[in-house]
Amino acid sequence: MGRSGNSQHIFDQGLGAVDVSLNNYTDDRLDKLQDAIMDVTEYTRVTRYKTFLHLDYKEPRMGKRAYYRKTNAGWVYQGEIR
Repeated sequence: MGRSGNSQHIFDQGLGAVDVSLNNYTDDRLDKLQDAIMDVTEYTRVTRYKTFLHLDYKEPRMGKRAYYRKTNAGWVYQGEIR
């Protein structure tokens, strides 16, 4: 709701972005959730914000499934998803 036409949250051919959060999150719990989601899905990118995860199917710059972290400077590449 309220997304632009270019947002990853606008589904194209059944694929789109989702944001996932936890009640009473901790970094450890968010790490475990992130790993579990990536183990059982085909999302190509996961971006870690302070309190939630953004998951989408956009092609990562590195060409492989990738982790990013949201910083004041934008999304910073953290490494390849196994």
